[in-house]
Amino acid sequence: MLGRFWARKTDAFKQAAVEYPNKLSEDRREYLFTKPFGADPWGDDFCGKLHDFAHLVELLRLPAGASVLDIGCGPGWLTEYFGRLGYAATGIDISPEMIKIATSRIRSLGFPRRGRGLNITFAVMDSEAFELDTLFDAAIIYDALHHFADDRAVLRNAFTHLRPGGRLFLKEPLEHHPSAPETQAEVAEFGVLERGFRREYLVDGLTAAGFYQTLMLRQADLMLDEGRLSLAYVGSVLAATPAYHLLLAVKPGAGAIDSRWPGVLAADLRLDGLPGRASPGEILDVTVTVTNTGDTLWLHKPSRHGGFIRLGVQLLLPDGFMREPNFASIYLPADVQPGETVAWTARLNAPAVPGRYLLRFDLVDELISWFQDRGNPPRDVPFAVD
Repeated sequence: MLGRFWARKTDAFKQAAVEYPNKLSEDRREYLFTKPFGADPWGDDFCGKLHDFAHLVELLRLPAGASVLDIGCGPGWLTEYFGRLGYAATGIDISPEMIKIATSRIRSLGFPRRGRGLNITFAVMDSEAFELDTLFDAAIIYDALHHFADDRAVLRNAFTHLRPGGRLFLKEPLEHHPSAPETQAEVAEFGVLERGFRREYLVDGLTAAGFYQTLMLRQADLMLDEGRLSLAYVGSVLAATPAYHLLLAVKPGAGAIDSRWPGVLAADLRLDGLPGRASPGEILDVTVTVTNTGDTLWLHKPSRHGGFIRLGVQLLLPDGFMREPNFASIYLPADVQPGETVAWTARLNAPAVPGRYLLRFDLVDELISWFQDRGNPPRDVPFAVD
């Protein structure tokens, strides 16, 4: 009896979602065609959403041409933005009217007429039960999961449609969301489902769906007056209770773990062409050969957030005293998969002061860890400067 009742409620929620855009006021409906550009340029609808999108691009770090699935896409603004960056973007939503609006947005951009066609697809689909004939590099559920009665089914579908190593990003409201006055007004007017989540509930759902690594993220968007800049102030901002849960989950497979959230960091390092002595400041060309013997994809492109791999060189005296902990940095030529070997020629300057030294070569996961701190011995090379 209870099951039939909940099934009827679920059908009612889905029907309300289908009819939602047709019941909006003229102003709110018009906003669907311009989102996130609205009447409040300083509010969350513009600044917040653009901040979110920029962080998403940095977080996913997808290569050019990668595929992205936007689940519960609504008017498709997020799908559109991924498409503008050159990704193959697909948006699905249960409301035919929402998909009609999303499609009209793309057509109005005029990209094909300028020879820059966008690879964007929209489809009317129930996020709790959909089938697509492709696997995606990433999936997004952006402020949408709380509208679905069977959130577990949505997460399972997301998992099924990701390639091995693909990632799912979630942004969802906290558990007190349904009690907010504006939320209750939405439910009363449109009959839509509005839920809130505990973080543990979302993590359990992701684990049950098959995701094996879930990161709990905290977003900090700050542009500070240098006169007020202090660690205490920044700490208070970071410690403030967030309005949303932000989670990134990973599907098992090659490349699932990368150096921004590493597993095992291990390497076999070989150096060729490095002489035992040189004149002060002499330029030395060294052939570096590195094999990734861990389980983590090494990212090579530098980022202010760290999480990329470089070869660090430390300068020590023969007795082990650290002279220069950051004597030189040698950057990898490309990303390195687990089990892969890369070799390249690096240029290094000999120390400027004559004497006897140790050059210590070790890989470092920037802002995270030196490999030697993970149990991987560095390579020490005796060196003399005449």
